[in-house]
This record gives sequence, C-alpha cells and structure tokens, in this order.
Amino acid sequence: MGKKRKSPSVSPPISSPPPAPCTSSGESPPPFCPTLVGSPVPSHAPLSSLKPSDILPIPMAEFFSSYFDDHRPLHVTNLNLNENSALLSALLSEPGKVDKESLLYGTASDEVMIWIPHPNARDDPTLPMTSIKVAPDAAYALSHSHSTYCRAPREAELKLTKMYIDDLGLGLGNINYAYGEVETFHSASNHVTPPHYDFQVNFTIQVSGEKVWKLGRGPPAVELGATPHFVGEGVREGQVLCGKLADPEFTYSPPPLTSEVKMSAGDVLFFPPGCWHTVHSTSPGLSINISLKCKTYADVYCDALKASLKTQREWRALVRERGELGRLIEGSRRLAREGGLGLDVEEGWVLPEGTANGTYVGMEEEQEVVLEEEEDEEEEEEEVEVKSKIVNVDEECPHDVAARTGATARINPICAVLTFEEAFGPDGGPGDDSDDSDAAQTNRYAVNINYAGDEFYRANVRFLVECEERGEADLLLSSVQRSRRERGAELGDELEGLGGEAEKWMRWMGVIV
Repeated sequence: MGKKRKSPSVSPPISSPPPAPCTSSGESPPPFCPTLVGSPVPSHAPLSSLKPSDILPIPMAEFFSSYFDDHRPLHVTNLNLNENSALLSALLSEPGKVDKESLLYGTASDEVMIWIPHPNARDDPTLPMTSIKVAPDAAYALSHSHSTYCRAPREAELKLTKMYIDDLGLGLGNINYAYGEVETFHSASNHVTPPHYDFQVNFTIQVSGEKVWKLGRGPPAVELGATPHFVGEGVREGQVLCGKLADPEFTYSPPPLTSEVKMSAGDVLFFPPGCWHTVHSTSPGLSINISLKCKTYADVYCDALKASLKTQREWRALVRERGELGRLIEGSRRLAREGGLGLDVEEGWVLPEGTANGTYVGMEEEQEVVLEEEEDEEEEEEEVEVKSKIVNVDEECPHDVAARTGATARINPICAVLTFEEAFGPDGGPGDDSDDSDAAQTNRYAVNINYAGDEFYRANVRFLVECEERGEADLLLSSVQRSRRERGAELGDELEGLGGEAEKWMRWMGVIV
C-alpha cells in the first residue's frame, strides 16, 4: 500500500486520450489496452461517484467509440478506490475498511468457490485449475492459502449493477433486457488464472494487492465465454460454435497476449466480452468485478417475431412434415405483400417509449432498485428502495410521448393485457393487501409487451397498472384484455376518440401504436 507505484511495463500511464490508429505516415498504432490517469475519488464521495461516466477520464462518447464498441480494454489508474476507501467499505462490508470476512459471510452466493491452481501453473498458465464449492465459514478458513470467488452482498450488487446499467444505457434501462452481478475475488499470492474470455461487460476494481493482466483481442460481441480451464461435458462445443458465429476463424486457444497491465490498489479495468486475458496475482489481494449482461438486438427481434407468429394456429403446430415450414414462410411473405402483417415486426411494438420503466417478471418483491440521495446538514447518504411499481394511469402522464403520426390507432399486435386475477390468481397480486374502501372501484392490470420469447412466456417489457373503474384508461385496457379481434386491429369507434392522459399512457406503455 505504501510503496511507490511503478508504471506498467508495456503501456505507460498517459493523461490524454489514446493516439489515433496507425496511419499511412507510419505512426504506431495505439496499445490494445492503454493506461489513463484518472482523478482520485474522494473517500467520502457519494455512491454515484463510482459511475463509469465519473471515473473514466475521457468523454463517454469516446469511451463507447474507441473501447466499448471496438471491443478494447481500458485501464484507469490513480482512482484511490482501495481497501481504505470509506465509500467502498460502507458499500461492501463494515464501514472503516473493506473486510474479507464480512464479504465472505455476507455473500449473495449460496456457496463460495475455492480455486486450486494446477501445481505447474506458474510455468504454464494454460493448465486447468480445480474448483470446489464450500460454505462461507469453510471458505474463510481456506482463504488464507487459497483464492476464493463469490458474489458481493445483495444490497451492494443491486446498487452497483443498476447504477452501471443506467449509466451505460444497457438494455435502454429495462431490467428484463440488462442485468448483472458483482463478484468478489480474494486472490492468494502467485495465483494464476489461465487464459480465457468472458461474455459479460466487465469493470474490475482492484481494492487491494496487485495483479498483472495479459490481454489480447478475441471475437467481438460473443454470448458465451471461452473457458478452457473450466470445461465440462458439452461446454466446449457450445463455446466453439458461439465463437465461430462471431468469427469464422475462431480457435479455442488464445492469440498472443501481448498487452500487459499492472493493476495496483485503487485501479479500474474495463474489459469487454470476448477479450482474452490471463491474470497473475503478484500479492494477496481483493478485487471486485461488476459484470453486466444485456440482450442483443437479435434476441429482442426474434422474441417479437415469435410473439407475432404464435398468434396464428398454423405457426403453433408441431413440426412433423417436411415442406410445411416453406409453405408457411411463403404464405406469410404473400400476406405482407398484400398489406397484411405477415412476418412484419415494427420497432414501436417491441421497444415502446416506456421500455426503461418496465418491471421484472417473477420477482414482485424486487421490482426496482431506486437510489435516493437524502441530504442533511452534515452528511449525504444513499438508500435502496424496492418498489412494485404499480402505475396509476389516471394520473397526469409525466412522460414526453410522441404524438400520433397516423390517422388511425391500432392495438399493439404483441401486447397482452391481463387482469391481476388472471396474472396472479385469486389473491390479486402485489399491492392488493390494502384495506382501502375504494379498492373495489379500482381495476388493476398487467400489461405485457413482447412476451413469447422464452418457454415461460415472460414479457420483455411489462407494466403493472391501476385505474379507476369505467374511466378512459380502464375502458381501453379492459377492451384490449377481452379482445378477440385480429391482432393489430384498429381501435373500435368507441375508443377512437380516446385522448388526453389516457392515450399518452397507452402510447408510452406500447398498448396502442
């Protein structure tokens, strides 16, 4: 901790953005993983100081174009995010100092993973390691001589993943599109993690100790990792297939890992999906990894396409005849040429303006994590509030909703509206334990957008709403809920005059398009 920091051996720290790519004049290309000097994060700073937009010393537009989208790692030093940071200790363990025992016993994991490296890993880092899972108390006893891995405490995980997802704009802020974990690594001295790459977007904070990373470019935008050091039956084949989908020349071995970075306490490393790396812990230490996963455009589009096709009986038929699929595809193309919906899917059906505010399906007690800052004269602290997010659509719509562009409104073809009783059973779902005498005059609905993507029909975008019985919003929602009309049908005459706040809410949620 008190030693003078040495510059990385390959990429010396620089205080300006990385140089431009190699040009015809013979300039050298920038290092694959440059090191930038950041500004120290004050120890008592608010949690929001850990956002990528605050800790990265370059504009976010440059980060996305030069690193995130180009699938290049980035090392930031001088951030002061070490074990003595009051901000990190208050977030991860007991205030005062980041504590290994608190992290192991407070983990969100059911068990802690103990890593046992190959005896000859120092000479050949590609050799596979062994891992075992143990209870936290056993893990703490073993952690003095072995490296451990587990998730951070749940509250810290919720705070950090939501903050990073929102700051990066992943999944348009929708909790069903983007999600993540926070992992803690307690590394023993001389622990070596063999070469591999991950499928998540990763930000690693080196809290204590030092590590040497060696990195190299791999296939871009992969959805499975490549983990030669952890290969079970059937794992390798799927990883190779995924790699070859992104890069036909992909091989299950790393390229030369020529970019070397020394991570010291307080540093941060961004490394993208598909970035090959091996890590050598030169001293005992702790690092935390904010690991984020997000659906792809292909996922969202194919989910919507399935929802659209499965409204038709012939597309729900079981596969048993050769040639039938070709007839169905041609029939759908013909329908589209004639002005019908066919294989048509529009962005507005899939990603309504309210996408970022959708609720998580199947976890009613943890619908949303809201970071609230409460100020008083002496200190500022942040709390996590978990809400069920039942939206009252009779109230004024606070969102800026695009005006209707066509003369006629339609029901979203991939929207389904359920009453709370349909969705949750006789108990009525979240929020229905109220003794409010006016509850009988209030109807509640679950609005589901794009809901046929997985085997459990979980919606990608979903809202829980309430409204006054027989009001404008209730009239429309109950009509859609009972509707047996052709998908994408125009609104009936009795609803075409809908306007004001009710129409804004319905457009914002994607009920009408």
